[in-house]
Amino acid sequence: MKTNTRLSRRGPSLGKALTIAAGMAVCLHTVVARSQTAYDKLDVGTEVSKGILFSIFAAPLPLPPGNWKVVSREISSVKLRGGNSESPSEVPEIALGLLGTDAGNPLEMLVVTFTPNSVPITWLSPACNLIGSAGAPFKNDFGTLSNGLTYGCARGVYLMRGSKSMLDALAQAPETRGVYAGFLPYEATLGNSSLFVTMTFSADRGRKVSYQLHARTPSGIGAGDAFDKAAQSWVNSTGHAIQAALQNKSTTIPPFPTRDTATSGQGSADMLTPVTAIQAALPGRIISGAIPIDDQALPMPLPQGEWRVASRRETPPDGPTKSSRVFLTLRNTDPKASMAIAWLSYDSKPYYYYQSTLPCEHKTARIVEAYGTTPESPVARCGFANTFTRSLRERVLNSTSTGTTWDKANLAALIPSANELPDAHTWIELRVGANEGRRLTFAFYAAQPTKNLPDDQYLTAIRQWMESSKEAMTQYVSGKASQFAPYPTFAD
Repeated sequence: MKTNTRLSRRGPSLGKALTIAAGMAVCLHTVVARSQTAYDKLDVGTEVSKGILFSIFAAPLPLPPGNWKVVSREISSVKLRGGNSESPSEVPEIALGLLGTDAGNPLEMLVVTFTPNSVPITWLSPACNLIGSAGAPFKNDFGTLSNGLTYGCARGVYLMRGSKSMLDALAQAPETRGVYAGFLPYEATLGNSSLFVTMTFSADRGRKVSYQLHARTPSGIGAGDAFDKAAQSWVNSTGHAIQAALQNKSTTIPPFPTRDTATSGQGSADMLTPVTAIQAALPGRIISGAIPIDDQALPMPLPQGEWRVASRRETPPDGPTKSSRVFLTLRNTDPKASMAIAWLSYDSKPYYYYQSTLPCEHKTARIVEAYGTTPESPVARCGFANTFTRSLRERVLNSTSTGTTWDKANLAALIPSANELPDAHTWIELRVGANEGRRLTFAFYAAQPTKNLPDDQYLTAIRQWMESSKEAMTQYVSGKASQFAPYPTFAD
């Protein structure tokens, strides 16, 4: 990335400083660290973590946590102006395109640009202004001025549907294509909802560095919400770490927050625990309210309860235009709740499929509802329910011996908690799918009330709950936030 920055010189001869730097480079070539790599060894294909080494006498330039693969490298120069006749007219500058290779790391792309040599000048830099007005932009000048001896400027903007388009534009622009084109082979793996942050720092009689990063974020970020505060807190901590490195102090950068788990009233100092959608639904996790199904979409609502993930499995897509299918078995840890188990399956990503062609039929269910679905319906809906006197507990305990294939795959993980499950129970299944979207299937297993109720009264209450739950699922596949109504209770 070629830079033409206005500079003013000061201090001793630049030629003398470069001679000293050249001598230091001889030592630098012998430096090999497990997690830090010398800048002149970072060729395309090299992997690096922790930091970039300049010399044995200088603090390394820190990198965000994770493993990074060099996908592009460009050497250019910074034009200098002023000084005396013995001073060079430019100094080298290196730009590295780094791809995050750790699954679950929200930081996907990072471009680090730096002058490898300390330069005895005062760097002049522009005012720290916001990047436009859209996308909840923010900035942080770290208390520095554009004409000061030290300089810092960080600017961020949320790209909810445009990060891939931005990559395409940067990979074509003359000033940036040399480094951003290296990311294009990996474009399909990148998120399309991201935070773009550009940070520039310089130190008097030292180096000038810049970081441009793209971090995967949840959808629906708003200015001032908990995630936004945590992201800005991370930018602030990262900026101070980079500034410290330019002052020859070894520092580290904290992990980037991934999703909003802060409670109301917590401040910007909170750093959110990095958790991906897959990690949030691993066996043993406790979930309430909603469950993330990918790192971009709205979280999917769950019925009331504290749900422990008993099992998770995912099947590959059965065609090039299809989606993988995720299956979860959840156990309600609330001992007072009548709803004991929730089983659900969903598509890991939207895809084209005409959901309304699937029939809504069941031979033995006492409740069968198609909810007005026709072959032309944009959203297909179907519901079943039945009551059973046989023991749900025994079915789970026998799932690995005499159980069906479905029981073995989905109920066996509940055996350790089988004694807490009911005998007589009610089964409810709801299916909702949007054409060119996702399909969801929920199955619920609830204890029947201990009080003897007229059969029609009980089934009427179940039918009403199914109706409201179907609407919640319909809103979700239509891209709107929703929640389940409380499961009906019956007073003794």
